[in-house]
Amino acid sequence: GARQRATAAAHVLTVRMGLTRPGHLRSLAQEIGAVLGYGWSIGVVLGVGASVLVGPLLDLDPAFPPPALLRIPLDLLVGTVVGVLAATVVGVLTAHRTAARQSAAAVLTLDT
Repeated sequence: GARQRATAAAHVLTVRMGLTRPGHLRSLAQEIGAVLGYGWSIGVVLGVGASVLVGPLLDLDPAFPPPALLRIPLDLLVGTVVGVLAATVVGVLTAHRTAARQSAAAVLTLDT
C-alpha cells in the first residue's frame, strides 16, 4: 500500500544519496530488532510478573509441604530469543530485497 510505496521511495532516495547495502541492512536490523526486542522484553516482564503474583494463589494449603515452586524456564526464554533473532534476520533480508527490487522511476512517479 501507501506505506510500502513510501518505504520504497525512501530507499531509492537514500541509495541515491549514498546509502550502501550494509548501511541499509544495519538500519533495517535496528528498526525491526528494536520492535521485536521491545515486544519480547515486555512479554517476558509481564509473564514473569503475572506468575509471581498468581503463583502463591495456586497453593491451596501453604502450611502443607512442599511449597509451590516458581521456576522461570530459562531454556524456553533462550529459545524465544533465538526465534526473535531469526525473525529479525528474515524480516531484514526480505525488506531489503523488496526495497532493492523496486524500479527507481516507478517508485518516484508512484506507478508501483
